[in-house]
Amino acid sequence: MLYEPDKISSESVKLIQDSVNVYVSVVSVWELAIKYNNKRLLYSPDEISLGIEQLNLTLLNLKIQHSINIQNINLPHNDPFDTLLISQSEIENLIFLTADKALLSSQYNTHKC
Repeated sequence: MLYEPDKISSESVKLIQDSVNVYVSVVSVWELAIKYNNKRLLYSPDEISLGIEQLNLTLLNLKIQHSINIQNINLPHNDPFDTLLISQSEIENLIFLTADKALLSSQYNTHKC
């Protein structure tokens, strides 16, 4: 949203603007830090952290319930990050914004970003 706003759909922007709280998972930050270290992402973890602050996003920490709940998550692929992110969104009753077509076609509460 901060660094590449043109990648977010207008519907998602409205959804975010209309929300009282917008969360970013620590799991997402972890995954992005790994991608940055593997030279697959331009933005450093420090830049991501700054972006989270500047956009006034709420950090969603990992809870034991999120980890326990992964046994109930059935995704079309075996991405451990996606599984944990979906588990978090299910436990916290949140909408999960994603561009992943497999996740968007799943039974979980997702929205195309």
